[in-house]
Amino acid sequence: MNFRRTLSILLAVLTVAACAVVAGTAVASGAAGDAAATSAYQDMLADVSADYGLADTVNEGTILQAWNWSFSNIEANLEKIADQGFTTIQVSPPNVLKADTKGVHVLESSNQNGWWMFYQPAGFQINGSSDNNSALGTKSEFVSMCSKAHTLGLKVIVDTVINHMGTKDNESSETSTDPMAHVTPKAQTYEPAIWNAKAFHTPWAEMTYKEDPNQFSQYDSTYDLTRNCTSRLPDLDTGSSIVQSAIYDYMDELISSGADGFRFDAAKHIETPDDISSLKSDFWTNTLQKVRTNHPESEVYAYGEILNTCGVNRPYSMYTKLFDVTDSGSYWSISNAVKGYGGDATPYYPNSNFTKANTILWDESHDTYIDGSTTDTTVAQRNKIWALCAGRADITTVYFARPDDSTSTNACYNILLGDIKMTAWSNAVTKAINQFHNYFIGTSEYCTAGYNGYAYIERGDSGAMIVHLGNTAGGSVTVPNHTLKNGTYIDAITGNTFTVSGGYIRGTVGSSGVACIYFDNDTVPTTPTSTYSDDDVVPTKDGYYTVLFSNSKNWDGSLYLYYWNDSESPVSWPGETMTYYQVNEYNEGQYIGYVPVAYNHFIVSNGSSQTTDGTISGHTGAYAGDDDGTGKAIIGYFEIITVKPTQQPSSSAQPESSSATEQGQSSDSQQDQSSGSSDTYMIGDADGNGEIEISDATTVQRHLARLIALTGSDLLAADADESGEVDVSDATAIQRWLARIDRNNHIGDTK
Repeated sequence: MNFRRTLSILLAVLTVAACAVVAGTAVASGAAGDAAATSAYQDMLADVSADYGLADTVNEGTILQAWNWSFSNIEANLEKIADQGFTTIQVSPPNVLKADTKGVHVLESSNQNGWWMFYQPAGFQINGSSDNNSALGTKSEFVSMCSKAHTLGLKVIVDTVINHMGTKDNESSETSTDPMAHVTPKAQTYEPAIWNAKAFHTPWAEMTYKEDPNQFSQYDSTYDLTRNCTSRLPDLDTGSSIVQSAIYDYMDELISSGADGFRFDAAKHIETPDDISSLKSDFWTNTLQKVRTNHPESEVYAYGEILNTCGVNRPYSMYTKLFDVTDSGSYWSISNAVKGYGGDATPYYPNSNFTKANTILWDESHDTYIDGSTTDTTVAQRNKIWALCAGRADITTVYFARPDDSTSTNACYNILLGDIKMTAWSNAVTKAINQFHNYFIGTSEYCTAGYNGYAYIERGDSGAMIVHLGNTAGGSVTVPNHTLKNGTYIDAITGNTFTVSGGYIRGTVGSSGVACIYFDNDTVPTTPTSTYSDDDVVPTKDGYYTVLFSNSKNWDGSLYLYYWNDSESPVSWPGETMTYYQVNEYNEGQYIGYVPVAYNHFIVSNGSSQTTDGTISGHTGAYAGDDDGTGKAIIGYFEIITVKPTQQPSSSAQPESSSATEQGQSSDSQQDQSSGSSDTYMIGDADGNGEIEISDATTVQRHLARLIALTGSDLLAADADESGEVDVSDATAIQRWLARIDRNNHIGDTK
């Protein structure tokens, strides 16, 4: 690998908002450099290159897990993905499934399994016909997406489900040990050879788990692990030449259609050539290795999902000699360190299982997000975890694109499979981290797991990733230097200056808690040609114009969209509440409102401050500019890109929520007051739902950040430490109570 100084990068710089909820604490931005940083920093050697400074291979770069995104939506957003610095896109399983997914939500309360349907194959071919109603799209759309991705320097890998097939619809009531009694009948059409040969492990049996207090959940034996069924899904006889032929053909079709590699679901449940003689097989030899041999022109990158352990007395080397492997243990260690629970923020490699070259790290996985294990991790915490993963040398990393940034999965019941949401994957901190990763490919690393609350990764002699651990943001930092040359450095996130001299690195980490610093002689300040980008992608609604408003003045409270025309009655002042959408690359909150097409004028306000009159002639991007001399902000405009309607028109112009804020609030918390209507209350139950949960600590934080205003009994309940006032210590008290660190208080008592 070559040091990428010969490829230029655009270092994204944030203008930090006046107040942000970061890593569980409301923090007012105090660093002078934060508010003043409006310049971008550009590599002095060249202009931004056509390939966005991306890595040359999947193995060298960062991977964006485009979970459930359709191929056509991915293609429409390829430039954004490349601009964010991701080298590779990981798409969801594109093969024929046992049931339709078009029109299905990520989570479904009945009938469909939502996202999990992608892990129930009916055939090992790319979905070729729109008649199959796949939310991901067709083979032709897959080919088109891959082709365009390659023109931008992007790679595509495919989440590949090859251990099992889908079940029939009444699986939960099936008790037969005949595997064919469990297989979806649709397999008879798409995989007749497997069906006719009954090429499944028999007898049908579920895996048996046992708990070992010294490690994660285990399995009874290698036989249990590789022959029995995961989640009742019928286990393919992967030692069968018929199965191997079908899987090889599928892999070959994917590579021939433009894919650059694979992610293997449930990899440890497929045996290897190194297993004991009665259980081993040549599956990987006759599938992956054969594909690599037959496609010498392609990288054919691969990594396997292996969680926690490989089973009883099965070393990771059985798989790492074949492909990269997820190091889930190190993920949990990094996550714990970021959250202040201990753990190693910079795991050492090589260890007994992994080298840096065969390791996969991630900011979280779709499984831990959807099962609740990591759902409550905030955007700020995930940014820090991502920095500690992607900041490392020679380690391939995967970023999970959540469908919603809030700390619950409730929004997933309203988000359709196939849709793209501009969640934290698209924010400026993520971009800066990716670009740092790409810039320092080929350089050495020196890792410090913790010093005065900071973990940091020095890269070569001219860069460092610095991360503040625990539930706090940034601040002044002085840490020992080991490899950086003396001089001035620039943080790509804030523009803050760092100095290296006398054996120390000194500077101020911004409110994100992450700094990506570069040697100043490698960069020169430039003035952005435009304050607002034209690549904001927003949803539309039939019969309405979309208004996307950038809150460039940082107006407090809810934002309202007031609209009128010369012949229609205007909406009542101050208008309809706008819905929070995303944080743009300048760290400005962006809000969406919908205006019926009969109207052509609008004003945005927060009830006190407002813009001048604006004009609507179609879907409109707007921001608050300079004062017009009367106390109103002059409206400025920028272009937006719209996507297909996300909902049908209704009697109200109120849009559905599209995203959650980078600071962690969900759109349903944008109202400027809570009800506070109950006479009785439970101490600590700040959101008034009758339970003590992490959402109560978040509610306190939002109140302190002036995102909501607690009143009445809700305000009394928020005073968790009963000090007589609501402050950050109340959020901490709730968190400590939930973690069972401190229950010597009255939290949970009813007043």
